[in-house]
Amino acid sequence: MSTILRYLLPFVILSLASCGGSDDSGPAVDFKVAQTELSFPASPSESTIYVESPSAPSAVGDAPWLRCGKAALNGQSTHIWIIKVSADENTTSESRTAAVSVEAAGQKATVKVTQEAAAQPTPDESDPDIADYTLPEIPYPADDNIGETAAQAVKNIFAGWNIGNSLEVPDGETAWGNPEVSQRLIDGVKAAGFNAVRIPCAWSSRLVADAEPYTIKPEWIKRVREVVDYAYGNGMYVIINTHWDGGWLELHANAADCEKVVKKEKAIWTQIANEFASYGQRLIFAGNNEIRNKVGGQENWGEPSAAERAALEAYNQAFVDAVRATGGNNAQRNLVVQSWCCNPWRALDALTMPRDPAESHLMAEVHFYDPMDFTHTDKKIRAWGYRKGYYTADNNNQEDYIDNLFGLLKTNFVDKGYPVILGEYGTVCHTLTDKTVKKSDHYYLEYVTKAAKENGMVPFYWDNGQPQTGTFGIFNRTTGEVAVPHMLNGIMKGACTARQ
Repeated sequence: MSTILRYLLPFVILSLASCGGSDDSGPAVDFKVAQTELSFPASPSESTIYVESPSAPSAVGDAPWLRCGKAALNGQSTHIWIIKVSADENTTSESRTAAVSVEAAGQKATVKVTQEAAAQPTPDESDPDIADYTLPEIPYPADDNIGETAAQAVKNIFAGWNIGNSLEVPDGETAWGNPEVSQRLIDGVKAAGFNAVRIPCAWSSRLVADAEPYTIKPEWIKRVREVVDYAYGNGMYVIINTHWDGGWLELHANAADCEKVVKKEKAIWTQIANEFASYGQRLIFAGNNEIRNKVGGQENWGEPSAAERAALEAYNQAFVDAVRATGGNNAQRNLVVQSWCCNPWRALDALTMPRDPAESHLMAEVHFYDPMDFTHTDKKIRAWGYRKGYYTADNNNQEDYIDNLFGLLKTNFVDKGYPVILGEYGTVCHTLTDKTVKKSDHYYLEYVTKAAKENGMVPFYWDNGQPQTGTFGIFNRTTGEVAVPHMLNGIMKGACTARQ
């Protein structure tokens, strides 16, 4: 029996029994949905929902990878409707579920949707350009290293990883599609070769009230501490910061907002510092994230004005002052301050390091995603690596560009006693199958990681979860398993082969 006949048969029988074989007569038509479940393969695909209704139904899916079309009458029927439902490709290693809500004439029904997991990529061991790299003995200093300088910490951090799109999400840890962070995840990250974790954190959206004294909800700071302990208890370095969180600080680097922001920032950081005062030197505080200003709907990602730069310096200084004032281990804790937008070029021309009573315990932070038309899209430019021949159009933003920029950061900060944290870097995965493109992704991560370490910078890969083509995710956030091995291998090869 054909698929359409199988779905329509209940409706046909019902119509013949109650309407004398005509769609135009008989009793009122009920609301019925033929399907209770839809099942999709991992590939992009389409299915159909059949609905009996006296008026046109509507349908909406509750997942971004699921789309529902507009209802249309089936053939000559006046009350049998068809709704096309399509699913994007599932490139992850896990099956996924969603639901479609169908509604008409004030009545509702739910159709469960499942999609198969993608076939797992074949191992890369046979290709020497993207194969696993043998890890060296990775340092995990004991927790009695109070007084360890920023430069010493950078030497001890082998490779860093970001828990992106989790604890910094204003609407809740899982609101952007990732599961809650678990010990299992952090164990997997450590097993893969990372010995440091950066935890972007929201605070303003977790206040008892957005007014003085800006008290952080106890349950939230407890949760942050729990996640910190997953890594810190594993012997890893940990960085926590104030990150995005609706832009209360990041979008308000200006004279008008400066006083209020400084007051709130000091209140928040005083509470954070007191909560973690007993932790040793493997816990590092980073004051902010990508500080900039927004005027008339436009965010200034370019050069800051004098007033904007003054606000940036005030926010960095407020952070340092608040932490140091709490005393104890915080008197010597290593602290990280940010350049304008965390742009490395703005670090060179617009970052003045704050005053710090603790000598040799400050670091500067920049982020690196150049070239953006490669790192942030899987459709425009899918290759990088001029020297390798992966990208041959020109040499802009290629290896020479990185050598020059990172060399300037070394000269202007590292050599002057201020190590640099590459707090975020990376690229989306451009493919799970194309061997040449995989080599290019691997090589980009290898080159940036290696160049950063060789110039006295410690790199933290930006992982936003949900590993698939078009995202930065490397790990399965539920199991902690490596989901995109060629990208992990690029990071580890760069970290292993860097000359220090």
